[in-house]
This record gives sequence, structure tokens and C-alpha cells, in this order.
Amino acid sequence: MYKYLLLIVITCSQISCKEHVNADPKEVVTFYTTIQESFGANYEPQHLFLDKASEAVTKVSVDNNAVVDTKELRELLLNAKKACTERMRIVASVKEVDTNIDYKNKVGKSIDVFSKACDKEFKDFIDLLDLKVDNKLDKLTQIVQPILYEIETAAKECEAAATELTTKYAIKK
Repeated sequence: MYKYLLLIVITCSQISCKEHVNADPKEVVTFYTTIQESFGANYEPQHLFLDKASEAVTKVSVDNNAVVDTKELRELLLNAKKACTERMRIVASVKEVDTNIDYKNKVGKSIDVFSKACDKEFKDFIDLLDLKVDNKLDKLTQIVQPILYEIETAAKECEAAATELTTKYAIKK
């Protein structure tokens, strides 16, 4: 009986400690600002790659054998990968200020998902663009649709955590 009571007390005290995490507001602002600044120039290469990849999909949807500048796509992909590495370096340099919100880890996961896609799905996507195959659009979609959903989900988790952090600590965006 006492074991169960002790277990309940320990569990409740751990939950209650987690619910009351409050960091120094100055540290939170520095933390948040550093992560937000990591998006800046390091975020642009991802968008450039995704924009050009979207253009390629549009071309293929009109003409299955459309010529796409895969050399440019490969260069943009390499730049996006480098930007992910730099963002991860910046994010890794800060200490999480509120483990309940876990913003740093959510941002890290988002970067990691995109970075891994650069190594696999996006690379396979570009390789397929160079091939002469039937139903290329369907095959391209099968490659990227699941990873784009995963990237979007991770981004939404980051946005929710950022909103929670800025609300909890009254940070102006």
C-alpha cells in the first residue's frame, strides 16, 4: 500500500515540477532570437530548392518527358543541405530554456527531417527527372509526397512551440 502511495506522490511531484518550468525571461529572449535568426539566410536555400522542384513537377505534369535543369536542382539541393547543417550548428549552440515546450528539439527535428530528405528523397526525385519513364509525375509524387507531409508536420510543431514560448514568456515577434 505504501509503495503505491509513494509511487503516486513521486509521479505527481514530477508532473507538477514539469508544469512550472519558468526560465529567466532574458535567457528566453536570447534563446528565441538565436533560433529565429538561424532561419534567416539559412532558410532561403530550402525555399529556392522547393520552388524549382515545384516548377519541375509542373513541367512534367504538362509533358512527361519535359527537359528539366537537374544540374541547377542538384546545386540548389546542395545549398539547401549546407544551410541545414549551418542551422543545426546554430540551434545546437543554444541551451533549451523550457523543456516542457521543447522548442529547440522541435526545431532540430524539423531541420533533421529536411536534411535527411536532401540525402534521400530529394536526391531520388532529381535522379528520376533525368530518366525517360512512363507516368513520371506519379512516380515523383510517390517519392516526395510522404516526406513533404513529414516536413510540414515538423514545421507545424515548431510553429506551435514558438507560439507557446512567445505567449508564455510574452516575447514580441
